[in-house]
This record gives sequence, C-alpha cells and structure tokens, in this order.
Amino acid sequence: MSERTEPERTEPGAEPERAERELRALLERAVPQPPAPAQRLERVRERVRRRRRRRTAAVTGGAVLAVAAGLVAVPGLVRPDGGGRAAPAVVGSASPRTGAAAPTTPPSGYRPDGMGGLVLRLPAGKGWQKFADPATTSLFLGTQRMVLPAGGCAHALDGFCTPLALALKKDGALVMFRRQPSKMSLGKAAAYELPLAEAAPYQACRTVGGTRQLTRTAVAPDGTVVWAVACLATPTPARFQEAWDLLSSAAFG
Repeated sequence: MSERTEPERTEPGAEPERAERELRALLERAVPQPPAPAQRLERVRERVRRRRRRRTAAVTGGAVLAVAAGLVAVPGLVRPDGGGRAAPAVVGSASPRTGAAAPTTPPSGYRPDGMGGLVLRLPAGKGWQKFADPATTSLFLGTQRMVLPAGGCAHALDGFCTPLALALKKDGALVMFRRQPSKMSLGKAAAYELPLAEAAPYQACRTVGGTRQLTRTAVAPDGTVVWAVACLATPTPARFQEAWDLLSSAAFG
C-alpha cells in the first residue's frame, strides 16, 4: 500500500502574513518611487528658471519694481551690479537725426514740477496734451485724452503706466517721464544712464495698441534719475520724429 502524504503544515497566522507581504510588494512595484530629494529640488529649480526665461521673453526686464541701492529698479534701468536689465534695442534702429551737439548753455523749455530740474522741449505738432501724476512723480504727454487708471500708476505693468481713456489710435503716442524716488551719488547714478534707443515694446505698451517704443534713462548732476518711455501706435515718420526729439532733448538745468 502506498504511503499517505501529510499536507504541509504552517504555523498559525503565517498564511495571512505571507499574503500581506505579497500584496505590499505588488503595490510597491505598481507605484513609482519618488525621486530623491535632491532630484526634486533640481526639478523645482529648473521649473523656476524656465518661468523666468519665459517672463523675460514676454516682458523685458520684469514687471516688479524692487528697491535696490536706494533706487527703484524698473525695466528701463540697468543696475551697476548687473541685476537690472534694459529693454533690448532693436537691431538696426538708429537716431533719425545724428550729429547733434550737446547743449553748452542751460536748456530752455518746459520745466515740470517735481522732476528734479528736468527741461523738455514740447512737440510743436497739434494735439499733444500734458498729464501729471504727483503720486508717482510722473509726467505724461500724449496725443489722446488721459485719465488715471483704477488704482493709479503705482503698480503699473512693467512700471510703465498708460493713463489713457481709450487705446492708442493709429499714429497715436504716449510718453512717460518718471522720476525715481531716491537719489544717490553721481558716481553711482551715472551707471544707470541709458542713451535713447528704440526697443521692443513692453507688454503695457502693446496692451494699449503700441507697436514701437523708445526708451531713455537720464541722470542729473545731483543724482536724480528720470526714466522715459515713448509708446507709439504705427507711427508716421513725422510722429516718430516728434517722440524722438522729445526724449532726446530732455535735459537737466
């Protein structure tokens, strides 16, 4: 007669424990393991860098005004330590008129209040209007009716305020002169000076219909810094020349 084989015996509770281990192993294989903390941090940093690059491509300089070295950093200002960034000049852009000599006598013209002695030669063409915003030490000149936007100009996109009742019409223009709130020594302030140049329009300019833009940063002998931006909507050569002359002739005296 054949011998009877006894079934394999297991200790009480061993079977449920084995099933639990197998289930746990199955779940661990199904769920991907999270990357190491260093990898996660690097991915976060890379996402931040990508967002910064996209923001820089969309809006020159950035839209946040930061106080640094006693000067408000705006897209039109370049910090001596490289922290700021100027709007990129358009390749091939040049002054419509060249060879103008620097003034040797005190300039004459319109002297807006609170602008540190800035003197402007206002456009001779018809239709230009003046509009001041003392809260941000800004002066605006435009070819259309101007009103302060809701909330004022203190938190304007790109730092460039657009106090227009309506979007710019074709051949329309809006020019802003903004005095920075802090002074510094002339040696430090001189590093912020930027010559007049055509630049890619800020988003704020494009939002109101602008297609071309001029920028300049002027520095007074006492360290006053004034940032100037001209936003133009499909300007004629004559209108572009008016805006260029307005910014280029601005001087302190």
